[in-house]
Amino acid sequence: MEDYTIALFHCSGGAVGNMAHGQWEDTQVQSGNVTIMTRGEDTRWRWSGPIKVTHLYLTHAALNEVAASAFATDKECVRLPNVLHTDDAMLRRIVQMLYNELCADMIGVDLLLETLQTQLCVHLLRRYATIDMERRIASGGLSRVQRRDIVAFIRENIHRKITLPELSRLLRMSASQTIRTFRSEFGATPHAYVLQQRFEHAKEMIRRMPDAPLKMVAIDSGFSDQSHMTRVFQRMLHQSPGGYRADCRRKTPTIASITALEPIEEA
Repeated sequence: MEDYTIALFHCSGGAVGNMAHGQWEDTQVQSGNVTIMTRGEDTRWRWSGPIKVTHLYLTHAALNEVAASAFATDKECVRLPNVLHTDDAMLRRIVQMLYNELCADMIGVDLLLETLQTQLCVHLLRRYATIDMERRIASGGLSRVQRRDIVAFIRENIHRKITLPELSRLLRMSASQTIRTFRSEFGATPHAYVLQQRFEHAKEMIRRMPDAPLKMVAIDSGFSDQSHMTRVFQRMLHQSPGGYRADCRRKTPTIASITALEPIEEA
C-alpha cells in the first residue's frame, strides 16, 4: 500500500493475524478496536471468520505535512509502524467522525474533513509514530523546517534580547546541542549568530532610512545602546555607523544625477 491504513472493527469478536518480516502475530479484536497498517512493507493478513471494518486511508504526504508543521521534523524522520490491535477511544472517535462527515455531505464538509485529518495526524504522531530526532541532531544540522523557524524567530525578535533557553525550546534541544547545531549550521554560536543578524538589521535600516537617528537604529536592532552598535560596526565593518550611513548616502543617486533616457520613437 502507498498509504497508511486505519481499520475500525465493527464486530463482536474474532481472531485477526498479521505476518510481517516472516512471522505471524495473532490477536483477538472487539467492536471499536483499531488496527494501523503501515505503508510500503510486505505484509499479509488473516482472520478466523467474517468481519466488518471501516477502512481509512491516510497519505504519506498528509502525515509529513503535519509532522513538519507541528513537530519541526523532516519527512524521512517519521515512521508509523504496524499496530495490530489498539483500544484507542480518541482514534476510534476521529475515524467515526470522518466517516459520518463523508456520508452526511453537509455544508462545510471540506473544512471539517481537513480539520479532522489534521487532528488524526497529530494523534498518530503523538502516540504511535517514531520521530527520529537524534539522527538529525547527530548529523550536525537543522531540518528545513527548523532552519526556517529559527531564522524567522530571530528576525521577528531582533529588537529584544534573545536567550539561549528560548532557542533551545524552539529547537527542542538541550543548550549544549543548540550550541553545537548552530556552529554546524551557521558557523557560529547562537550568541554570535544573533549578533551578526543585529548587525545586518542595523545596516539594512540605515540604508532604507538614512535620516533615522542612530540611537533609534540601535534600539530597533536589539543593541543595548548606540555605543554597543558602534563597537560591533567597528569590529565587523571597520567603520562607524555614521561613516556607513555617509557612504550609503554617497552611493545613492539623486534625481538630478540620473540621466534621462532618450524617448522611444513609435514605429
